[in-house]
This record gives sequence, C-alpha cells and structure tokens, in this order.
Amino acid sequence: PHGWAGAGGGARLTPEEWTSSMLVFDSLDAGGSGQLDGNTCKNVLVQSRLETADLRKIWDLADVTHDGKLDRLEFAIAQHLIRMRQQGLELPLTLPAELRIPPVAATAMLSGTASLAERSAAARYQ
Repeated sequence: PHGWAGAGGGARLTPEEWTSSMLVFDSLDAGGSGQLDGNTCKNVLVQSRLETADLRKIWDLADVTHDGKLDRLEFAIAQHLIRMRQQGLELPLTLPAELRIPPVAATAMLSGTASLAERSAAARYQ
C-alpha cells in the first residue's frame, strides 16, 4: 500500500464526497440530532469490508472532538478515510488539517468570504 503522501491531493474532502456523505448521514440521523453513535454507524462502516483494526483507526481519526459520536463533518471524514484505505493507501498517523474543514467552508475561507459562523465552526476542529 502507498503512504498517505502518495494520495495525490486525496487529503481534502471534495464537494462531491461531502454531498454523498451528507445524504448517508441524513438517512442515518433519523432523530435529527446532528450526531451519530457507533451503533448507528456500524453497518455503514462494516459495508466497507475493511478490517476491524482499520475501522477502529478511522473512527479514532474522524472523531475529532473525541466525544464518541460523529457529527456531519466527522462522518464525512470517516467516509473519506474509508475510500482512501480502499484505494490501498495507509491511514495517516494523525488527521491532516485540510480534512478538518468542510469543502464549502474551505472555499469560502480561501476566498475570504467565509462568514463568522463558518470560521467559528471550522475553528472547532482545529
């Protein structure tokens, strides 16, 4: 397997990945809490057919807030890491900083048009 650096820019969530992850997240978040626990995510994670050790590592990397649940961004991060691992890439030792910002907010921040709310939300994951 290739190292994370060999991802060719794979360390950033694309808008397409974000949209796809949000559709899955919303289908799992029946109560609208904005957070998913491990039991709720289990079937989606297991469907990836990755080894249990990889799935544990992905959960630990994606749970940026270390609260045992995944919010929308953290779920998208987990989905991204699953795709990278399925492509043969090793998981990073630590979560790359560029994965901690949703694509829409990242674009707005780079262009200088991010709202205070977007900057505050992004700061939560730093």
